[in-house]
Amino acid sequence: MFAETGRHVRLSDPITTIFHANVTTAAVSSDQETSHRHDHQRGTSMHLKCPSCRGIPRKDHPVGRSLLVGIVVLLVAVSSALAWNKAGHMVSGAIAYADLKQNNPETLARVVALLKTHPHFGTKWAPRLAQLHLTPEEQDLYLFMLAARWPDDIRQDPTFHHGAWHYINLPYKPEGQPASVQTVDPPPDNILQAYQTNLDILRITVPQSTKAVSLCWVFHLIGDVHQPLHTVALFTTQFPPPEGDRGGTRFSIRAREGASTISLHTFWDDLILGSERFQSVRNTATALRLQPDHARAQLPELRETSFEQWAKQESFNVAKEDTYRNGQLQGSRDQQNGEVFPADYITTVKPLAERRIVLAGYRLADVLTQVASHETDTAPAVPSPAAASGGNVRGNKHSKIYHLSGCPSYEAMSPANIVTFASEAEAQQAGYRKAKNCP
Repeated sequence: MFAETGRHVRLSDPITTIFHANVTTAAVSSDQETSHRHDHQRGTSMHLKCPSCRGIPRKDHPVGRSLLVGIVVLLVAVSSALAWNKAGHMVSGAIAYADLKQNNPETLARVVALLKTHPHFGTKWAPRLAQLHLTPEEQDLYLFMLAARWPDDIRQDPTFHHGAWHYINLPYKPEGQPASVQTVDPPPDNILQAYQTNLDILRITVPQSTKAVSLCWVFHLIGDVHQPLHTVALFTTQFPPPEGDRGGTRFSIRAREGASTISLHTFWDDLILGSERFQSVRNTATALRLQPDHARAQLPELRETSFEQWAKQESFNVAKEDTYRNGQLQGSRDQQNGEVFPADYITTVKPLAERRIVLAGYRLADVLTQVASHETDTAPAVPSPAAASGGNVRGNKHSKIYHLSGCPSYEAMSPANIVTFASEAEAQQAGYRKAKNCP
């Protein structure tokens, strides 16, 4: 499922180390050649190809040495607030897909149909799907992955990007801090408001493409709210108001002695997975779902359905008690010399992060089911049977094979096993394949 937990790879190139901070699984993933770090709260984006980093002077050259130091400081300064990295968001989307496929294929088909009306489907997603040579079912799965990460993919697009939507800085002031440390309440433009806004759009009459955009935000924000550091700002004498530590983005740490300094937020972003490859994401999502303690019946948190409570109670408490260890975790403001984690920190928080991402996937599936059950226009209208295929399409719910009117087995199925579709496309979206004896 993952590379060995607790294994750390020390890299000689400090830039590569910063950009591949997945220290709990395998500090560098061989299939992630390009890494990204963003700052939602500042609207900043950095993109650097590693490990070659062409165009940078050699680090043993006087100019190169000073430039490298400057770049490291800059990268740490603009790094983070990417609630889970893109691979982590893709994992939550894959978990939701698998859950819907098993428990509610009708909702799955409607969600896929709506995503295909997204403004970027034809120009960006469809070409990407075609390049990977995936089966129809795998394409639908990958579409869920792309939807979950989309709000992080468009941060340079002012038409769609909303930096403040990804987080809420609920103030946390640990016990023992002096009265002089004053906390600051979060502004109203935050993840709570953004989620409700986009959920409401899914329930009103607007163009399908508009709904598809809001649907991607719902995918993404459910993932975001389960990353503890997207719900908190630490206020102490070390991290004073008005901004505190900005969700751990100014809280500098090192995973171990000799490791490069990164922010606490960056560390948590990368806890799930470092690779964005389809197969890696699918395998990770499957492995997490199959863990016995990740079965739905073993997750009593699923009884809570309020997005606001997911933020203000669950994630905020995880941040206080586990991420910051009730204010006892040591961090630094020095972006070149972070505090070293306690020996047990990584092995303690990694299972918590995995539980959070599984909860995000299941809850996304539940929200999609609720939206689909209350709305009749989530998916675009399908053509009439006559226009679509010259007649009804009948599927066998046990074999998951569909038959067209005129095919040898069209009339041979038991009525109890028949599922009727309006078109072949609808049958395929529901996970059915065409009978081999059909023309």
